[in-house]
Amino acid sequence: MVPIGVNHESGLVSWYDLGHHHIYEGSYQRALSSHQAIMSIQSSRPPDTAITTRLLDIIDINIAERDPDLFIFHMSRCGSTLLTKALAQCRRNNVIGEPGVVFPAIHYLRMQNAQDEMVKRSMRSLFSALGRQRLDTHGNYIVKLSSLETFAIPILKAIYPGSKMLFVYRHPVEVIISNLKKPASFIGHRVNPWQANAFEQAAAMDDAEYLAAHIGNCMDEALRSVHEGFYVLDYADLTAENFGTILDKLCLAFRDEEQRNMQRQFEQYSKSDFKKRRFIPDGEEKRNSASEKVQKLYESRLQDRYHRLRNAPNNLFNQP
Repeated sequence: MVPIGVNHESGLVSWYDLGHHHIYEGSYQRALSSHQAIMSIQSSRPPDTAITTRLLDIIDINIAERDPDLFIFHMSRCGSTLLTKALAQCRRNNVIGEPGVVFPAIHYLRMQNAQDEMVKRSMRSLFSALGRQRLDTHGNYIVKLSSLETFAIPILKAIYPGSKMLFVYRHPVEVIISNLKKPASFIGHRVNPWQANAFEQAAAMDDAEYLAAHIGNCMDEALRSVHEGFYVLDYADLTAENFGTILDKLCLAFRDEEQRNMQRQFEQYSKSDFKKRRFIPDGEEKRNSASEKVQKLYESRLQDRYHRLRNAPNNLFNQP
């Protein structure tokens, strides 16, 4: 059984039997939907997803401890799905893409005024359950979180001091334009996990202003995270040619055939599960299509942060 949801008000964790299924998709939720559809066809009835437990009780469940080897954070629409999906093509990687349980779990624990030790034990149990070894080949355990969950970097680093962490970012204008064309779900909710009771302030912003604030928060968190084992990666450097170097710097070793198979993902559009859709670079087009307002938001709020990340000593492509 693996956790598939946490209710941020009741603290109830929903569970699902994923069996020996390997997740190739960059999205945990899409993988679950695909598996449920397959199981419904095979058994002629919907699979059972009604099993729940209280979040605070999962520390008492006998779950084999499994620490993530790598956490992937990002600022939205910046190549994290591409990286996650490429890694997932190797069956030695147990890759969980945006499971949707971290933000509500931490929110619930905060509302319960849980002590640090209880937060640590609860989150460790939750991640161990997510990373349950479903295949004999599974070795590396990799978790990509949502851009909203970038706020949790210091929390997770305290819980997992030995896990590597990677923050993927992109030219902010490209991220804003991508989200204005096809808004991510968090934009409509105007969530701001960095500040309590910040909804009204965020609700007063238009989409471009909110995105600039969100991207700025994500970049600030990455810039504050200078501890050992934390790295940043620009989308511009996330290429098939650089993929081997990225793996080496993250201490992820693979056979040549496995690496070539993962690199093929760079030829495909990462948001599509159909391999016939080819990827077409569009960064320059997005920057050129930016309105005067978006350009001013970038220059006044985001440009300095972006350049600081480019020149950061923990940037993978500034490393000796």
